[in-house]
Amino acid sequence: MTSANAQSEAIDESSNPLLKQLRKDIAANNYTLPPLPENAHRIRRLINDPKSDLQKISKLISSDPVLTGRLIQAANSPLFRGLNKIQDIQSAVSRLGMTCIQNMVISLSVAGLYGGSKDWIRTRMRDIWNMSIKVAAVTEVLSRRYQHLEGSEALLAGLLHDIGSVPLLQMCAKRFGQPEDPKMLDHAIGMLSPQLSEWILKNWHLPDMIYSVPMATVDIHQDRPGEIDYSDLVLVAKLHALRGSNHPLAQIKWQNIPVFTKLGLTPEESVAVIKEARQEIQEVMSVLKG
Repeated sequence: MTSANAQSEAIDESSNPLLKQLRKDIAANNYTLPPLPENAHRIRRLINDPKSDLQKISKLISSDPVLTGRLIQAANSPLFRGLNKIQDIQSAVSRLGMTCIQNMVISLSVAGLYGGSKDWIRTRMRDIWNMSIKVAAVTEVLSRRYQHLEGSEALLAGLLHDIGSVPLLQMCAKRFGQPEDPKMLDHAIGMLSPQLSEWILKNWHLPDMIYSVPMATVDIHQDRPGEIDYSDLVLVAKLHALRGSNHPLAQIKWQNIPVFTKLGLTPEESVAVIKEARQEIQEVMSVLKG
């Protein structure tokens, strides 16, 4: 950490007691990471069992009628562009494939984590969830431009990039109740969510190309070398999702952000791409919302 960064963080803590206390709680391991949803855990375990087959996996999924319906909806959506409409879960599993099924089951199961016992918590969770859905949809649509990237993985990376906000809001509610200054809460979440998000995704045993996304997208001015990956797409998707808002990231000139060059797009071209794909983005968001 540079002295400038250290000074910045010291100023942040001195002016934000909520951030300071949450840092202490994290350092003392006084928090609980949300577990992978049980149905996603059971389905992934069966998929990874060499003795399992398409029929067994389909039978397990069909024990959850809501999940079954949403996977069939996903399989028939523009996400996967099937030529023929399917109406049963075995056909959906066959069309999507095992890796995609794992990713989609997680994507369609995590909404239940974004809740709370208090109205203000539920409102904040809903706002974060809706933003995550938008980032996920834009990430998935962008991934179609790059053949080495996979759509369901892009979707999952975008959807879970801010999952650390869930335990942070729960910690805040337990420790302080509703904050008097919402900006302090926004600031604390912005500072702490990326690291907690990475820990959660590691704890869920997701691949490094997904669990590395939250921390890799913290510094939007970082010029990351190497092949285009999900972190690059999620960063651009975040910028598009926040465009026109009062979020600090929405105030930054995109011409100064290196990731656009890496993706082979000017900021103006990226706006045109997203505008042209507006209908597809809405359809992907519809699949995630159910």
